[in-house]
Parts: sequence; structure tokens; C-alpha cells
Amino acid sequence: MKGKKRKTAVLTMAAVLSVMMIASPLAVMAEETASAAPAITQDGNVQKETAPAIRLPENLRAKAGTALKDVALPEPWTWADGSTVIPAETAEYPARLCVDDTAYDYSKVEGYNAGGHYVERMVVVTAEAAKAEAAGPVQGKSRGLPGDTPVTYDAGDIKIDDGTNFPDAEFRKYIGNFDQDGNSKLSAAEIADIKKVDVHGNTGIRNLKGIEHFTALETLNCYETGIGSLDVSNNKKLTYLDCGDNVSLTDLTVDGAAALETLYCYKTGIGSLDVSSNKKLTDLACSNNASLASLTVDGAEDLETLNCGNTKLGSLDVSNNKKLTYLACSNNASLTSLTVDGAEDLETLYCGNTKLGSLDVSNNQALKALYCYETGIGSLDVSNNKKLTYLDCSNNASLTSLTVDGAEDLGTLNCGNTKLGSLDVSRNPNLVHLYCDNNPLAYLKIGTNNKLTNVHSTGLKPVEVTVTSDHFQMADKFAGIDPNAVEGVSGATYNSGTMSNYREGTPITYTYHCGTSSGGEVTIGVTLNITLGSTIFITENLNKTYDGKAVSAAPQVSTEGSSGAVSFTWERENGANTWEIINSAPTDAGTYQVTAALESDGTYKEATSEPVRFTISPKDITTDSQIIVPDITADTDLDKLVIQDGDRVLVQGTDYDVTKTQDGAKVTVAITGKGNYTGTITRTYTVNGPDSNKDGTKTAQTGDPANVGLLAAMVLLSAGCMFVLIRKKGQKK
Repeated sequence: MKGKKRKTAVLTMAAVLSVMMIASPLAVMAEETASAAPAITQDGNVQKETAPAIRLPENLRAKAGTALKDVALPEPWTWADGSTVIPAETAEYPARLCVDDTAYDYSKVEGYNAGGHYVERMVVVTAEAAKAEAAGPVQGKSRGLPGDTPVTYDAGDIKIDDGTNFPDAEFRKYIGNFDQDGNSKLSAAEIADIKKVDVHGNTGIRNLKGIEHFTALETLNCYETGIGSLDVSNNKKLTYLDCGDNVSLTDLTVDGAAALETLYCYKTGIGSLDVSSNKKLTDLACSNNASLASLTVDGAEDLETLNCGNTKLGSLDVSNNKKLTYLACSNNASLTSLTVDGAEDLETLYCGNTKLGSLDVSNNQALKALYCYETGIGSLDVSNNKKLTYLDCSNNASLTSLTVDGAEDLGTLNCGNTKLGSLDVSRNPNLVHLYCDNNPLAYLKIGTNNKLTNVHSTGLKPVEVTVTSDHFQMADKFAGIDPNAVEGVSGATYNSGTMSNYREGTPITYTYHCGTSSGGEVTIGVTLNITLGSTIFITENLNKTYDGKAVSAAPQVSTEGSSGAVSFTWERENGANTWEIINSAPTDAGTYQVTAALESDGTYKEATSEPVRFTISPKDITTDSQIIVPDITADTDLDKLVIQDGDRVLVQGTDYDVTKTQDGAKVTVAITGKGNYTGTITRTYTVNGPDSNKDGTKTAQTGDPANVGLLAAMVLLSAGCMFVLIRKKGQKK
């Protein structure tokens, strides 16, 4: 009906993923540092880097009568006297931290012992007998733990013993410590006093439901318990949470804990962690979580320290964490992507023992220490990292290029056991320690550096060199080498930078003068293993327009080495980047590729070129002068239509299609190329006689049975209608 409108219903759905994490307390920073390559010292004036700040172990608790050796310290801290027995009261005990005093100046650090290379400080251990503290007034409804039914409670008293507010018996027992008047209820005043809950080590606690009542809670220690889930979204004042060492913990919700600053959730069973809403979070340790595959830190804008090593993370992006200074994501066997661009304050980065294929630190100008050992990176450039003092890129089996030019403060470089064929540290004036052992070095440049005290270049591997003639230029094979620093050549003749008179199977050896360190001149011994190889490249451009002829069956090539025969393999593209081998050089339009193979001549080995892709484009029948389309002035011309490409007669259905339309007396014929041809040519003519349509409407085509049938049906229908009208008229009369 007119005036009525149809209504359209639109259903919108939105899904939000969040969750979980991995961790290990910040103290593990020391462990990673201790395991890295040797530290930095300076010249005779012993000018060292300022010692990093020392963070003491916190929240240590133990039962009275326990020996200190049984109280776990974060590695590498150790007790000075592990036999000391803890009394009933809280006390301080001496603990030691091994330090890297070759690189850093600890002389002004409290408790530093130069002879023992450690710092000794007093660490607080709280006796378990100490009374628990208490926290804040309750309002509204509790949120409970994930999956629990919310419990309504009134502001004021909260029952402890009925099992509703605190269903876990062990947790209820602990909560009883806050019941100051012993009435099995928590008053608003008692709740307001609860600032800290510490149930760590109580493996009998399986459920912390009820924690949401403590809205003034600031510290929660529940590590080493038996909990399976934890929701602190209602604890708005919570600043410190340690729920680590809970392998049963698979569900952690921190969204809503707006004041949270420190989160330790290491060694748990969580599979994902999202802290994007925790704007005040500064310290996150989620390492050693074997199931953690997703970590979102975007939005945690105050984050300064992140430890997420030894997890299942496949990628990590900290580009929006501008204040991040420390990142440890080592020992992640699945980690293939790491984005640190944008982390402007990043000073320390551990990303070793991962599957990273590349690493870009060019925009991390505050970076001081980089540990990227045992990865898959093929090249590394730290030329933009002016403040970098320590670099460990050792044991990278794919690393073939390292650029340290510009890293002016670099003091220690460990690049041993890689595939580096050359190394230039001549522009690193503060370099003290250099480790480049077990590399296939053709040369090493150190310049003149009186600060350089240690150069470790033992176990250098032979350099594999493929040559294609009876001589080669050293500068061509090894870019940046100083030909004048090569001497003592054996196994070949060396003259003005040119090697000649060598044989395959006989190594070429020489001594390379690297420069001068604090100990005097430095040289390395180099071995070149020669292989007589070959190269071949296809140089001819095979792209063309279809002309009925095959492309060159023997395209032009450039070869070096072997004088053997050259053969070609032709392939045609079938679909998206899939290829089918064809027997010979192609003729028809399409996309192809060809590969050249050079046979060995007995002296030089065979070689294969890179495949070269080319296209044979269809010929345009509208512009090509070879295409002959006759005039068409009548239907009889169409019946005997012959189209030619030069002397070749084209085949309708294979090379072109014909369509015919008629509008009144005007007939239009469209000839459209196909296969090896493209484009459309039209011809028009006028028909006279009974087939003409005087009113200008289109007529059915004689060759179209569907149109003929439709016309016949319309004629019969019209005749039937006329018959009915005439009959009714006769009846009225």
C-alpha cells in the first residue's frame, strides 16, 4: 500500500577478549644479567658505569623456627648465613647479591664487598605468628570470583562463618584474624582496617571469594596457594598483587583494579592476560607461564618493567609503552615478532633464545643493554644507539651482518659463534671487551683503541668462498677489507689485493692485521676454503604481445665459471602463484617463468639461475594493423564472416565471439577478442522489409529460440484476449 514504509531491524554484536598473563618477580632481572656475557670495565682510570639501583626482596614470610636456608630468595640473592633460625618476631637478616663490578661502579653502594663481588643488605622476614592486618568499608554487591553468584550484603557487618561470603574454610579461618571482637562478623570499622591480606604458602586455600568485600585492600599476597581463579576487579585501592607460583590459577581478572601498580603472576596456568585498563601499573612479572599465549599491555601507559620470559607468546608489541625501561622476553620458543619501536625510555632489553627473525632498535635511543643471543635474526644495526654499553648477539646461526658504527659508548660486544664474515669496531672508542670467537671472519678491524683490553677471537672458522674464475679481488669478495692488511698468504698468489693461482681443495691462509689494542698489535689468522663454482643469469627481456610466435627458446644469459651447456625450464602460471611445467617456450598469451641451468664443465660446478617471470599479452584487435575485419552490410555478410590476423584466419569461439542485436531496422554486430586476442569491434547495418520494426523498438533475433517462443506466446495471448472481448460484446447485444 502507498504511504507505508518497511522497517529494517539491525542486530549489532560486540565481543571483547581480555585476560591473563605470565610472570616472575622483578628480582629475576639480576638473574638474566648474571647469565650474560662479561661486564664492562674502562681504562686505567677505572671509569665505570654507575651501578644500577638495587631492589631488596620483599614480602618474605616464614614460620617461627624455620632456618633461613628454607626461606626462598629471588635469584641470585642468597642468605649470608642460612643456618640462622627465625624467632617468633619479625627481624632483619643479611642477604647477598652477586654483582657485576667489572662493568659498574659499586664503590659507593651500601654493603658492597669488593673482594667477594657482592652487595650485602639486611632483608626483612616476617614471622608467620604475626597478626594479620586489616581493610575498608563495604558498599553495594560483591562481584565474587569468576563463575560465582554475586552475594548481596548490607553496608556494615559481614558474616564470616555462614560460608556464603567466604566459602573456603581455610580462607575463613584466616579472615577470623580480622574479627577483633570475636563475634564472627566483620564490622565496617574492621573492614576499613584491612589494608593487607597475606595468605601465601597456604596450599589449603582454594578459593578467595570474599576478597571483594575488602574495598580498602592495598596489598594481596596469595602466591603458593591452591586457588584456581582470582577476581580483584572490586578492589579499587589495590596497589600490590602477588598471585604467582599457583599452577592451578587459570583465570585472573585485574580489570577494574584501577590503582594496581605491581602485579606478579608468574608460574601460573593462565593462558592470556590483558592489563590495558591498568593505567597505573608500573611493574608486571608474568614469566614462566607455560600456557600464556596472549599478552596485552597497550594502555598500561605507566609500565616501566615487564618480565614475560619463558611463555608461549608468539608476538609482543610494547610500542605504546613510552615509559618502559626494562623488558625481558627471553626463552620464548614461539616468539617470532617483537615491536619495541616507540618504547622511548627502554634501557634494557632481553630477547634471547627466541625465534625472532628480525629486530629493529633504531628508535630506542635510550637503550643501554641489549641481549639478543640465540635468535633467528640475520642482521643487526645498532648504529643509532649512542648510549648502548653492552651488546650480546652471540650464538645467532643466521647473523651475517652486524653494524656497530655509531654506538659510541659500547663497552662490551659479544658476537661469537655467528656467521659474521667481517667485523669493524674501529669507530667504537670506548670498547673494552670484544668476543668474536668461532666466526668465519675474513677480517677484523679494531683501529687504534687503548681502552680495548680483551680481544677474544679464538676458534675462527674457515670462510667458504665460491669463485668463478682463476683470480678474484679481495675487495669484491669482502666489502670493507683493507687489502694492505693481508700478509703471509699461502695456498695462492697474492698481489695488490688480487688472489690467483689457487686450487679447489687447497685452503688459502693469511694473517690479517686488525689494529692496536691496549696490549699492542692484534692479528687474526684467516682460512679461505675455495670452491670453483658458477653463476648464470637470464638477461633477455621476454615480455611481448602475442604474435603467433614462441618467445626465444634460448634466451640470452650471462655466465661465469663453467663453459658447460645451458638448458631452460619453462613454466606457466595456473592460478595464484602456482606453476605448471610446459615442454617448450610458450606462444600463447599468459604469464610464465623460465629458469636457466648451467652444466658443469669438469672444473667449475653447475649453477641454476633465479626464475625470471614474463608475460605474453593478448593482441588488441581494435588497434593492431594486422587484424582484418570486413564490412558487414547484411545478414548474409555475417553468415560468411572471415576475420584474419595477417595471413592467419581466426577461429570463432576460440579467437573471438560474435554477438548481434537489432533495434528497429538497425542491426549491431559486436566482435570481441578472446584467448590470444582482446578488444571489441562493432559493425552496423540496416535491414528493410517485413523484419523491420517501424516504431523503433527492439525485435527478437531470428537465431534466438527463447525470444521466438516468447513472441509466439504473446501473439497467442493477444488473440485469445480479442476472442474473449468479441464474444462478450456479442453476448451483450
